[in-house]
Amino acid sequence: MNIYINKCLIISLLIAGVVSSCKKKNNPEPAPTIGYVSLHNAALLLPRAGNVLVDNVKANNANFIGYLSNITGNWVGVQEGNRSIALKDSSASAAANWASKTIVAQAGKAISVFTYDTLNATTGQVRIMALTTDLTTPPLGRSNVRFLHLSPDAPVVDVALLRINDTRTAYVDSVKIIGVPFAGATPNETALSVLSSIPSGLYHIRVRPTGTFTNAVSVGTTFTTGQILIQGKIYTIFARGFLTNTGPGRTTATTLGASVVLHNP
Repeated sequence: MNIYINKCLIISLLIAGVVSSCKKKNNPEPAPTIGYVSLHNAALLLPRAGNVLVDNVKANNANFIGYLSNITGNWVGVQEGNRSIALKDSSASAAANWASKTIVAQAGKAISVFTYDTLNATTGQVRIMALTTDLTTPPLGRSNVRFLHLSPDAPVVDVALLRINDTRTAYVDSVKIIGVPFAGATPNETALSVLSSIPSGLYHIRVRPTGTFTNAVSVGTTFTTGQILIQGKIYTIFARGFLTNTGPGRTTATTLGASVVLHNP
């Protein structure tokens, strides 16, 4: 199991857990145990890019976290136990977090945090969820995948993952996920954390209003295009953006689409 982390961030985030070195040398404190966390920002209509804070320590590097961005380094190492993770406005004049959540970090375990939905003009908040991500390497010829519905104005959807044959001339099989609702205010984080094992290969991804064959999202339009799911890799595919992409703050970037997160690059 390979976990890519930002080593400098581990050092800074563990400072709070290091006991004073004034103790006797023959009675050293045990080394802290490390869990891992990432944050992926799919929140809409934020006025600017933000910072990610872990226990009030900035976790992103020089780059701010904008729409569809994530912590540089894929994973940040944190001491096990209760940890606070937040997406904060990067404006110096703004003190409030756009979203925050307490997670329980465990040694050697990974948690993927997603911010999503539209900025609430009254509360100044977006929604946040924390999913356990099993980084055990999938078997030979397989990839592990899960799907999240993070588009706030899209209906319940069906998802079809259509695998293309080696000659890229036809579909060889498909995986269907039926009746996925928007994650909403109280997502079932346990259920959404589950990864499914599927054959690796080139896929077309179709997201459709449930019970229809009308594609709201299409990834791959010919047999030579699409999303390659690599053997041994672990992915989250998520729908994001607005189905009705009109009004203040909407741009081409906020139109309904699908993004893919690779958890073990």
